[in-house]
Amino acid sequence: MISKEKSVEAMEKGVLRGIQNIWVFKDGTTRFDMIDLPLTHIRPDEVRVPVAKLRSLGYTKDTHGYDLQNDKQVVELHAQDLLVSDSCAEYMVSVAKFMDDLLVKVYGLPPFYNIEKPDDLVGHLVIGLAPHTSAGVLARIIGFTRADVGYAHPFFHAAKRRNCFFGDTAIEVYDGKSWTRHPIRKFVLENFDVNRPGIDQLGTYYSDLPAPITPAPSTRMA
Repeated sequence: MISKEKSVEAMEKGVLRGIQNIWVFKDGTTRFDMIDLPLTHIRPDEVRVPVAKLRSLGYTKDTHGYDLQNDKQVVELHAQDLLVSDSCAEYMVSVAKFMDDLLVKVYGLPPFYNIEKPDDLVGHLVIGLAPHTSAGVLARIIGFTRADVGYAHPFFHAAKRRNCFFGDTAIEVYDGKSWTRHPIRKFVLENFDVNRPGIDQLGTYYSDLPAPITPAPSTRMA
């Protein structure tokens, strides 16, 4: 009831969400939170997707230029393809069932997804969204992971304003007296308490530094 028109959502939608145990965010969207992790290459057997299915989605060559024919070959992950956790996949199945119920029972339209199991999600589109932003980034589900994280290309994470750096990336740091160059890995390990991080109101982890240290506004790649 915070919109200008103060329009009320159809009660039937709430009932259908309840049947599938779906939670709704305050803006009316359904979300699933995952930790971002970067990934640049995959193998069909590791993401648990058949070779034929990956080929139909554009993965036709491996990293050596050979035709993708077996599930042990390594392929480069496309920039907007995403591996979701098993728990996320189960939830997305419920969301897809809710959407189909909504189309059929409320709007009188045919179902769209017809999804019964996580494997049916491969190739479908989702939206990636960082907590403190309002613009989503389109992604395609390409596989699954047992880890409770979302694996995607660094470019996808960067598009959501979640930057990913290789540990040896050099950054310039000012300690109050002079500028020095450090690998970002060294800077994080020395200044971030990974055992006792703080967390702000937006869900971002942080650690207070022992002394004022300022990374340069524009960093250079090593």
